[in-house]
Formats: sequence, C-alpha cells, structure tokens
Amino acid sequence: MLYYLHIGNLTHARTVVYNVNYHIVWSVKYRREVLTEKIADRLKVILYDIAKEKGFEIKSIEVMSDHVHVFVSAHPKFSASYYL
Repeated sequence: MLYYLHIGNLTHARTVVYNVNYHIVWSVKYRREVLTEKIADRLKVILYDIAKEKGFEIKSIEVMSDHVHVFVSAHPKFSASYYL
C-alpha cells in the first residue's frame, strides 16, 4: 500500500516527490450536443470510480454538451495511457 503526503502542489511518496498533472479532453463523435445533465452526472460517478480503482486523483471535471475536460493528478510510475 502506498502512502502519500501532500504539501502544497507536491506529493511525497516513498521514493519520489512529484507534481504530475494531465489535462484530458474527450469529444463526442461529430461534436454533437448529446451530453445531458443526467449523462454528465453518471459520467462523473464512473470517472471517480475509475480514479479510485487505478489510484489517481481527479482535480476537476467539466462536462459540456459536446465534450469533457478532466484534470488529473497522477503518480509518475504510470504513463498517461494508463489513466485513459
């Protein structure tokens, strides 16, 4: 089990001090406005569950009608593709 200490913007883990953040943007096909409030609420629940399962922190989520912004803080031992 990993233990983390957050000081300011830095996270202190066992052998590393880091501040790794990713800004991830998804858009729907043809940028159609299909992301309703109900879908946005469910999407947020799913993303937070995935974050808990994979061990990263979601700093913010913004769901627009045709795209989604997610700002993630993650441990450097995993690549960005692991979080997608």
